[in-house]
Amino acid sequence: MNRDVATSEVDTSFTLDEAALGRRKAANARRLYTSQIPALRAAGFIILCAIASLQDWRSGAPFPQPQLLWLVAANLSFAAASWIVLRFGYGRSAAVDLSLLLFHLDILIWLANLHHLEQSNLFFAYLLLIRVVDQVGNGFRRALYFDHAITVAYLGYSIWVALHEPTRSFWPDRVGIAVTMYLVGLYIALTGLVTERLRNRTRQAIHTARALVMNLEQKAHALEVQADELDRARRQAEQADLAKSQFLAVTSHELRTPMNGILGAAELLIATSLTPTQERYVRTAHRSATTLLALIDDVLDLSRIEAGKLTLSNTSVDLGALVVEAVDLVRMTARDKPVALTCAVSSKLPSRVMADPLRLRQLLVNLLHNALKFTDRGTVRAEVLVLDDTPQALRVRLSVRDTGVGIAADKIDSIFSAFTQIDGTSTRRHGGSGLGLTIVKELAELMGSQVHVESLF
Repeated sequence: MNRDVATSEVDTSFTLDEAALGRRKAANARRLYTSQIPALRAAGFIILCAIASLQDWRSGAPFPQPQLLWLVAANLSFAAASWIVLRFGYGRSAAVDLSLLLFHLDILIWLANLHHLEQSNLFFAYLLLIRVVDQVGNGFRRALYFDHAITVAYLGYSIWVALHEPTRSFWPDRVGIAVTMYLVGLYIALTGLVTERLRNRTRQAIHTARALVMNLEQKAHALEVQADELDRARRQAEQADLAKSQFLAVTSHELRTPMNGILGAAELLIATSLTPTQERYVRTAHRSATTLLALIDDVLDLSRIEAGKLTLSNTSVDLGALVVEAVDLVRMTARDKPVALTCAVSSKLPSRVMADPLRLRQLLVNLLHNALKFTDRGTVRAEVLVLDDTPQALRVRLSVRDTGVGIAADKIDSIFSAFTQIDGTSTRRHGGSGLGLTIVKELAELMGSQVHVESLF
């Protein structure tokens, strides 16, 4: 109901289309000059006939006089003829402006009426000012031109009267009427300046609005094209990302089989009788293969996470024991560093919680390995703190603190990006592929948690 009302109140006739405005302007001009102005002309001559009839009726002479009948016939015939001429001849000839020609002929017909009306009073001459008034809408110049035209026509008519009817010349009065009529007409013409300025401002506003609309349409089109290009690029990026994830998943999976074979063969070879040099070589190969297998596992996990194929298997787990186990596992790799690995578990922690032990252990080990990698001496400490324990949910904070080199504030966000190190020399000094913290972040989000970093660097 409200929608129909709102639609009915919209002005659907408004448009800024130049072609539509041109057609509308031409149609309005044709309607004005072929219908409206002829109708006004006919109404004006009918009023003149009524004034002349009223004057003759009040004069006491026999009514109607033949002169009045001829005047009425002339007025109505001219009004009808001008209507017909404009109706069928408007716009057919570019050399002759029929409406302007008829405006001049109107003055002659009015003078004929004036000759009849001024038998009682000369002030009827001021009716000629109507021609100046009705031209104000066309601008100052047009109104000023007809001000001169009616003044000259009236003076010419006064000369004709003085020559043919000397008793009705009344030159002082007629000159005063002509001067007054000219000055009044000049004032009326000046009011056309306001109309003309308003028309020019309206036209300028329409041109500006049209240019603005065209500019907006061009920008809208450009935005649509840009949106299509961005959408196409987005789809291509998604396809490329999916293909990358599938490639990494398949390739990493295929690499694990031969790597496990290499590790198994190296372990068997270590168990045999080897010279010290051979054993050193084999252990180096074993460590290298182990590192490469860890990297393959990281790539495989990351590709599974990006492809949305990594799922959690939540079971009842002893979180405190899992943290201690992760610290003990990493402590074995820190035997060659003067770094102490410790852990602290809140006494408020329940004995069993629901979590994915494999992925949670992976998350903790990655954090501890990363802290140990960038800590040359000091401590690395894992803590479990209970933030909120309600029947509905348990909120726990797992934190890893170290006394390592620290991270610059403008580098903190980048450490969670894949294959990214905070320093170009980090890979050479500390090793690693830059996937550990990326996996930590993805696993934390998969578990409904967040990762936060603070550094005193």
